[in-house]
Amino acid sequence: MAKTTVSQKEQFELSDENAQRANVSLADAVAVLEEAYARGDEDDAARLRDEIMQSLDRSARPQLLKTLYTRGLACLEDERIASADGLLTWLRQCDPLSLKAHLAEAAVVQKLEGARAATDGFREFVKRRPMHRIQAAREPGLMRVGTLMCVGSADLSFEMGGFTLPVGHSESQHLFARADYGNVFVFCDGLSGYELGGFDVLLNAISDADVFGPELEVLAETAETVINHPAKCLQNTRDWLAHTFADETEFVVPKTHRIAARRDRSDVLGELDLRFPLLLRPVGSQTGEGLEKYETAKDFTKAKYILEESYLTEFHEFRSEDAWYRKYRCWWIGGKVVPNHLFVHAHWKVHSAASRLGTMAERPSLQDEEQAFLGDDTSDRRKQIDRMMHTLAEANGLDYFGVDFSFLPNGQIVVFEANATMRSHYPEFAESFPYLSKPAVAHVAAFQELVEAKATR
Repeated sequence: MAKTTVSQKEQFELSDENAQRANVSLADAVAVLEEAYARGDEDDAARLRDEIMQSLDRSARPQLLKTLYTRGLACLEDERIASADGLLTWLRQCDPLSLKAHLAEAAVVQKLEGARAATDGFREFVKRRPMHRIQAAREPGLMRVGTLMCVGSADLSFEMGGFTLPVGHSESQHLFARADYGNVFVFCDGLSGYELGGFDVLLNAISDADVFGPELEVLAETAETVINHPAKCLQNTRDWLAHTFADETEFVVPKTHRIAARRDRSDVLGELDLRFPLLLRPVGSQTGEGLEKYETAKDFTKAKYILEESYLTEFHEFRSEDAWYRKYRCWWIGGKVVPNHLFVHAHWKVHSAASRLGTMAERPSLQDEEQAFLGDDTSDRRKQIDRMMHTLAEANGLDYFGVDFSFLPNGQIVVFEANATMRSHYPEFAESFPYLSKPAVAHVAAFQELVEAKATR
């Protein structure tokens, strides 16, 4: 429809016949509808919706859906919540099977009613319709790829038409960037048993057995071709890793025990042969959330009980001679070792923002050190890392996982964790640390090679 010259006030009074005669554009019609929602005039909004639908032929319907989506998110970004609510609710009513529509509406519900209400509504949707195709970045080929994920019981975060997966997942969507095949999101909350089928290869992004144990148990029976088969993820817990490599001499995996909730701390110390310092973290936590360090038994038993199910781990001092703590991360991707980053910080709890912004941004020498680590293919230290990565992969059977580690004063590697439930992608640091683009590109390329290799076996 061509652009109208009629004012918005006059447009509110247009009948269906007059609207067609004035040849009102779709964008202008939706803008008028926005204002009706903003005023809270549901009668006028209903009339305008009817007029828009009656004036469109079938071929214009996709453009209506696109306009509702873009305008609805624009209203949401501008905090015009009533207009966003009206437009995106209508979008979902017009396109009830669309993942994008439901995600966009959930972002509004989150604003109006909170994360729990938004998650509950979205969870019910994916139970009814668990599979959703995401368009390929380029012309799609013949390969059919899927990503397994779960909403689970945690509240999700819906932002501007997208969502953040709950703790317990691998990052996944950026791995398909610029691929010439599409991706099917498979929400396993909506699957009965393990009824998958029809895929050339699946990426199992449900990576933490401590968070999604029941879901992984169901999926463990699948005979589909899967990157990170659920049966392998199911066994790959922190205490399994420590037990499996208890006698390893090439590298160290600190002793780790799983402790039931409400255990008396003195009883735990009496039962376990552990040396201080000790680290206590809730089962299923990531990024150091809830992680506490205890130097002595007196410190540990100041509180009587361990309230949550937790892991208790021996701490190995890994501070370097220059007093910095270094935490390295490499990925195992289909048989390749791909360095990801080196974080350096003054505190033993080394994390991305504190390291990048508080330490490394001000010290070019540390950035040079990280670049040397990322580009090292041949040194003795790199060979030591490669041997460790191969040994871990042989034991856990995973196709794709990351390892956080450091070096002890005696030169041994100390492994902090080895799983796929960690980040590989840090776009927030791209401007300050531009050299990170090279390992990011290498990571995605290696992953896509893994997908193609798995699909053709």
